[in-house]
Amino acid sequence: MIDGAAMTSRAGKVLRIGAYILLAAAFLVSSAAALLRYGSVWRLHQIPKVPPAVQAPKLGNPVEGARLAAVVGCTGCHGKDLGGDAECFSEPGLMSLVCPNITEVRERYTDTDLVTLLRHGRKKDGAIVDFMPWDMYAHLTDKDLGDVLAFVRATPRVVKPAMPVSNYSWSIRWQMLRGTYPPQNDMSDYDATPLEGPAERGRYLASVACTECHAPSLRGYEGDIAPSLAVAKAYTPEAFARLMREGITLAGTQSATGMMSGVARWRFSHLHPEEVAALKAYLDQRAP
Repeated sequence: MIDGAAMTSRAGKVLRIGAYILLAAAFLVSSAAALLRYGSVWRLHQIPKVPPAVQAPKLGNPVEGARLAAVVGCTGCHGKDLGGDAECFSEPGLMSLVCPNITEVRERYTDTDLVTLLRHGRKKDGAIVDFMPWDMYAHLTDKDLGDVLAFVRATPRVVKPAMPVSNYSWSIRWQMLRGTYPPQNDMSDYDATPLEGPAERGRYLASVACTECHAPSLRGYEGDIAPSLAVAKAYTPEAFARLMREGITLAGTQSATGMMSGVARWRFSHLHPEEVAALKAYLDQRAP
């Protein structure tokens, strides 16, 4: 018969072993979490490779740059004053992204660094930028990019509290480590065939303003809500202009999710009338 002292001793031993197991498990979990966090950060520094010679265009017109920055979405995410947004984009359970204060960040970037960021998606520290559609901005001409850079340089500095850092779930960090996030668009899917007349201007505008949501092919991403831009053929020039200026669809309503309607008012309302007509001319010429 086991006496009480022996039972107490055995119970204490079991508890100690259990505590050691829990400590070991906690250590393994924390180590795995740390490896995943730092591994995902390391992976962001591996892609894409940047050509050795990156040249910055001559700074242009900051007023035109402000208009272009609105059209392509810079001020939509970073604010009209480029002061940033601590809650730029969030997807519950996956990520919460911060759009930084550009008027502070620019102090650490030369014009060449900014071109590397906008055309090749690389930050100053060499990491790939997340969320910003740099593969779309890569199509900007030197003149337009020079105007945008002039706007960035001329905008008064905005003083704000320090921004938080972007947060990612472990599933997203695992995708980072595997190299599947952020996704890389194959811009060879974009129709770069030069066209004549206004349609060529429209082709260019589509490349720098539409591929972010509608994919490089302009036929939409598989499984996404943004439709193929073949839908533009159903619009009269007047109806298309109203869509781009006010976000009113052919049915006379807001877009299904409100996304296009909002983007039209915030961004595309800054397009000149002849630019809207050129975009319509290009989309009308495209194959279904």
